[in-house]
Amino acid sequence: MYIVVNSGQFGKNVQRLRKDMKLSRRNLARTIGIPAITLYRIEKGLLRDIDYRLLRRLCGVFQVRLEDMIT
Repeated sequence: MYIVVNSGQFGKNVQRLRKDMKLSRRNLARTIGIPAITLYRIEKGLLRDIDYRLLRRLCGVFQVRLEDMIT
C-alpha cells in the first residue's frame, strides 16, 4: 500500500530528522533498506507515493508518529 504525501514537507521532515540524528544519507538508507538515491529523492520532494512499510521504518528509526512524519 502506498500513501501520497506532501512530498516537499515530508522530504524536509526526513532530512531534518536525519541530520538531527547525525546520520548520513547512505547510513539511513542502508538502515531502512532502500538505495541512497531513493532517500535523496524523498528528501528533495521528488517522490510523492511512499510505501507504507517504508514510512513505518522511518518512524521507527526517528521514533516519531506517522502523522508527524507526513504533515
